[in-house]
Amino acid sequence: MTVDVLALIIAAAFVVAGLIVALTTNDARRKADVAQPAATTLYDGTAAGAPPLVAHTIMLQGQPDNVTRTADGVVVTLLRKGLAPPVATPADVVQIAAEMIVVEESLGVKVSRGELRYQDRSLRIPFVPALRALALQRLADLRACDGRGPNLTRQDPIVCRACAYRAMCAIGRVNAPTPHSVLG
Repeated sequence: MTVDVLALIIAAAFVVAGLIVALTTNDARRKADVAQPAATTLYDGTAAGAPPLVAHTIMLQGQPDNVTRTADGVVVTLLRKGLAPPVATPADVVQIAAEMIVVEESLGVKVSRGELRYQDRSLRIPFVPALRALALQRLADLRACDGRGPNLTRQDPIVCRACAYRAMCAIGRVNAPTPHSVLG
């Protein structure tokens, strides 16, 4: 092989490499230029005067912060203050599952997942049948306990002020005697 043939082969290799880089760059740019379908807001619970969503069959209402339709399905979002925990807490998972059930019934859509958005990241919770069953079971448990009221041994003004059972609870009622004065 002569030097001219070797130089021609090297030059052809550079041209082929340049074409590959150009085509790859154009393909990536073309994919980026293709407009992704924008998320459609189905419900905005953060808007002033937004009415709560109601699920009549399970007698529950909710007000998620946001419900959007994206390319991968309907997403229910709850906004949380502070930094995200390493994993979602059981209470948060059950709450967002209940919100997803309410969204499905009231808006007539199929929810694919929920998101708990914290300041530093989002935790995604897929809406699977087991999660639906867990939320419905917790709701049934709460309703079974509803008539009995809370199981308190002392009054806590901060907790009692916001408690839904305050009207029926001797411990939490305003001006109610504290447990030690009843016994003494």
